[in-house]
Amino acid sequence: MNWKQHIFKPDWQHRSAERRVHAVTHSNDAEMMQALPRIMVEDEELSVRMAAARRVLDLEALDRARQASEDESFRQFLQQRCEDLVCKTHSDRPSVAQRRAYIEASGQRHFLERVACEAAETELRMLALSRIDRQGFLGDRAIHDPDPNIRRKAAAAISRHATLKRVIDETRTRDKAMHAALLKRLKGELLDAGDPQTVGEEALDICKQLEAHAVMHQHESATVPENFALRWQRIAEHVSKELGMRHARAVQRIEAQAEQEAAEPDAHDSGGDPDTPAAEEAPVEPADPEAGLNDPRVAEFRASLEQLSSLDDSQLRRDRLAAVNKQLASLPSESRAEFEKAIKALDQRFQKFSEQTEAQISKAATLFEQYRKELEDGALHKALELRQQIRSMAGSLKNDKRWKSLNQQMTGLHGRLKELRDWQHWSNDKVRKDLVKQMELLPRADLHPDALLSRIHTLQERWKELERSEQIPGDPHFAAAPWIWRKFQAAGNAAFEAAKPFLDKRSEIQEKRVQSALDLAGKLRELAAVEQPDWVELRKGMNGARAQLRELDALPHKSRKKAANALRKALSSANERMQQHYEVIEKEKRKLIRIAEQLVHVEDRKEAIDQAKRLQADWKRAGALWRGRENALWKEFRKPLDPLFEGLAEEQQARKQEFKARLDQQNELVREMAALLESDDSSLEEHQGRVQGLTDQWKDIERPDRKTRARFDDQLEDYGRRLKAHQAQLEQQQRQRWWDKAALLHELESALLEGIADAKTREQLKKRWPREQAPSELDEILDQRFKKALGAEQAAEYDEQSSYAARMLCIQLEFLSGVPSPESDREARMKYQVERLSQSMTGELERQSAVQEALRAEREWLTLGVLKPAEYDQYRQRIRAALDQILEINDD
Repeated sequence: MNWKQHIFKPDWQHRSAERRVHAVTHSNDAEMMQALPRIMVEDEELSVRMAAARRVLDLEALDRARQASEDESFRQFLQQRCEDLVCKTHSDRPSVAQRRAYIEASGQRHFLERVACEAAETELRMLALSRIDRQGFLGDRAIHDPDPNIRRKAAAAISRHATLKRVIDETRTRDKAMHAALLKRLKGELLDAGDPQTVGEEALDICKQLEAHAVMHQHESATVPENFALRWQRIAEHVSKELGMRHARAVQRIEAQAEQEAAEPDAHDSGGDPDTPAAEEAPVEPADPEAGLNDPRVAEFRASLEQLSSLDDSQLRRDRLAAVNKQLASLPSESRAEFEKAIKALDQRFQKFSEQTEAQISKAATLFEQYRKELEDGALHKALELRQQIRSMAGSLKNDKRWKSLNQQMTGLHGRLKELRDWQHWSNDKVRKDLVKQMELLPRADLHPDALLSRIHTLQERWKELERSEQIPGDPHFAAAPWIWRKFQAAGNAAFEAAKPFLDKRSEIQEKRVQSALDLAGKLRELAAVEQPDWVELRKGMNGARAQLRELDALPHKSRKKAANALRKALSSANERMQQHYEVIEKEKRKLIRIAEQLVHVEDRKEAIDQAKRLQADWKRAGALWRGRENALWKEFRKPLDPLFEGLAEEQQARKQEFKARLDQQNELVREMAALLESDDSSLEEHQGRVQGLTDQWKDIERPDRKTRARFDDQLEDYGRRLKAHQAQLEQQQRQRWWDKAALLHELESALLEGIADAKTREQLKKRWPREQAPSELDEILDQRFKKALGAEQAAEYDEQSSYAARMLCIQLEFLSGVPSPESDREARMKYQVERLSQSMTGELERQSAVQEALRAEREWLTLGVLKPAEYDQYRQRIRAALDQILEINDD
């Protein structure tokens, strides 16, 4: 070792930070390279530690340094350095195994997404992708990743149908195999979920295929294919009733055709198709072409065989075959054996064809007899079906004499068929007239426009069915009279015009929805484009855009794609900004988690709890992530904090018990009050003391429960209302009793004055006199006066003063109630008003309410002396009317 090295330290150990940074950055000294991990941890200068970290390739060393560092900025730098090394594409990078281990240990979403996008190795991208569940990112990888396996893995992890549809749209021209597989998967998932639109499309497709299958030749569609049955079974419980009936009809038709084929054993046993002409059979191989090549007889015989193979007429084939057998005897012996085999094969084929022809002729004859019977019975539709089946056999039997005879018989029945068709037309014309009436009634029917359009379509389809039912295949088109068609068409146009305003309005609303979707997309792009967006508004806008995407079916078909593309692009840009915001929030919350983990070292428990509460407040202010990530970070955050609050459990339990006891006490007061309210109104006054006691007990309760207190207040209000109503009822009964007594007293005194108060009258009035348990002062006055009058022989004379007093009481009460006085008392009322005003100004008039003054006047009236009956009735009515008016106003 050089002596200078003992005295002078190398530059990477120099006391100058700048020298150390330069040496660590550019020097390749072996000793320094080994010391880089230690420098990265121990050097006091941040710039030196960062320079050392830039040259360290060991991910484990970098991660240990990050965990040991207390400098947040250096921790973030080391985190970024590790991520860069994992995603690095140059040769100077850690091994795949080390990077794989680092990815498996990391749980940071943004890092895993970066690896899944940028890592050069497919296996690393695959590993990172397997730990990501964010649907939007999985959709991006399924579209843009260069590796097909990763694209398929990302697509397989997508569970949200909206994202899956986006991937399907984007891969239509990029990866057709994946596009088809995802389409099949999405369709299957929607079918399993019972999506109405997908189920309807699948059911319609099955019905169309079955219906096409049903019109094939009977030997080509003997039974319903198994895959159709499985497909239908998958969606059967979600299919609409209309499609279910359509499917049942198609299957019934195929099964009926299969049963019909089973009824023809000869045709099946022969192994051939009776509808197939002999000319379509496999040709018989001629004899060896080299044999007898130069013999003209052989060439002539070979031409005869070929001509015989192409014949269609069975009788001609038999005659020609006999001639060929005679011709065979003239051939050379060396060629005869080969041609005999060919003739034998032709004979077998002709025999097979003959059997098939016989079966076809037999079947045609049977169908013809059924056809004749249906025509005789007048069954037009069945006759047309049988006629069509018979005509379909003409291809293989057209040269048979028996078929020609059968065809001539069918021609003879054509007149009967047309006659039935005319009767059917006459019958259908009645139906058409009824359809016209129904169509004419539609504009006046109180139907929803959609129901109206559906009804129009139904009536039009019914009209077409009638048209089709009158057509005879092979004949010119037969239609209804033009006048009735024009009438039906005009009624249909009028019905449609009734629904047209609704359709126009719906189109207008749909256009507004389209414009609303486009406006929302524009607003969302603007929010995402600003430097500091309003994150709450941005999140609301994204939710609104997603809702608009889910409701695209409400938009016109021609505008859906435009609106969907605008919303998706706006969502993409907004989601990118939101993800950046989420990264900032996540970093802040991870910082709070690290601080929370350090609280375990705080000795003062109260101080630690206070800090924990402040951290919780900071957590709320930091913002919110999406639910899954927010819940995961919250669990990490709560893990070091929960032990700090365990000691508060007993105190919280004690507070809960105390609160429960107070609540039970309050509920008991409510129950007691409810029991008091169950009593009759007559006993409410007896409970006033108890009610006041319950009210006082509430004052002693600290922090009463608001809901329970509100219930008690409602009960207290109900009690007061009932008590007041009961007291008012008692007062009303008492006043009515006074008026009844006054009336009876006046009747008795008037009878005495007129000398008609005999013993019987007195006894009747005495029985009618009201009695009470607790008489009032006025009751006693009236009772004494009545008792005195009962014992008197004659009453005093009529008192003019009482009459004047009664008149003034009427004027006073009419003034108080605002009721006009009679014309005869107008001057007296004016004088009373002037005197009252004068007394009020001089202070002579006692100030009291109108009700008090009215009740005092009522008392004076009830105790007045005897009046003449006519005056009494007049004044009584005026006073009662004025009193009722005053008391009614007071009640209001």
